[in-house]
Amino acid sequence: MLFPVEVAGFGACIVQRRRAASGTAAGMFRRGSEPVNLRTPFRSTIESKAIAAVLASALTGRSPARTVRLPWHVRFGFWLLPPRCIACGGEGDLGAIDLCAACLETWPHRATGEPGIAFDYREPVAAALRALKFDGDRRPARVLGTLLGLRIATFAARDRSSMPVAIVPVALHAERRRERGFDQALLLASHAGRWLGVPVCQWLRRSRMTQPQTELGAAARRDNVRDAFVAVPTAAFAMKKMAASARVPLRIALLDDVSTTGATLAAASAALSAAASAAGVPLQVQCCAVAATAKSSAMPTNTTNPT
Repeated sequence: MLFPVEVAGFGACIVQRRRAASGTAAGMFRRGSEPVNLRTPFRSTIESKAIAAVLASALTGRSPARTVRLPWHVRFGFWLLPPRCIACGGEGDLGAIDLCAACLETWPHRATGEPGIAFDYREPVAAALRALKFDGDRRPARVLGTLLGLRIATFAARDRSSMPVAIVPVALHAERRRERGFDQALLLASHAGRWLGVPVCQWLRRSRMTQPQTELGAAARRDNVRDAFVAVPTAAFAMKKMAASARVPLRIALLDDVSTTGATLAAASAALSAAASAAGVPLQVQCCAVAATAKSSAMPTNTTNPT
């Protein structure tokens, strides 16, 4: 399925951006009644500033990483309502994204060679992700998904073999999705996929309800999500069909919002690998997340070669 979700529809997108334009920076993202400051000072490193500069070039079309033309309705929406920075409320100056160059430079970019991790899990990115997951504010999904997609594209511009042919979001349990009203990983994946020009494939589902990972330690997290994911019945057929027209092994980007220990991504990756092995399809799963904690290990790329 290609881009199965529009964040809230074109009309709702306009309403959200009008609200963003009229809001204050301190109250832009809220958890309950307590405002969260998205302009939390962050001491940018040389590496972080360099990454911000590369992303800015990609956003404005001055980079080899920018190879995809956005859909007309996205371009029209930003022409109708010029971008407004979700962090400071000022004018957006980076093209089709609600962010400005000054704020982009101060965000905690992951200063490592990991193509699939956009940020360290620090403020103000942590506040934006909390607002998305717990307050139902979908505006951060557009910005954070875009920046993760462009980071992947930037690395792929140097090594085309690292470009994924599809993005698979880590599935949210159906009951939790009903409570929340949306799946945050799917929203993020839809925007990352749009900028990468690859389909978003919902190949996973949660086989059982799990405890929130934030309440658990590292060992308990692994036990909590063990065998919690299964591939949907159509995944194997879709993999075979995709393998017939793409290079093998298939390179899939598995996307979650945050990685702390990597347990959730590892469990989801195992489910995809099992499906690929059963279908006889060589598969590479690149684990990706918008943000990761400082203690999080490097995101692995798992390869399945059926015999």
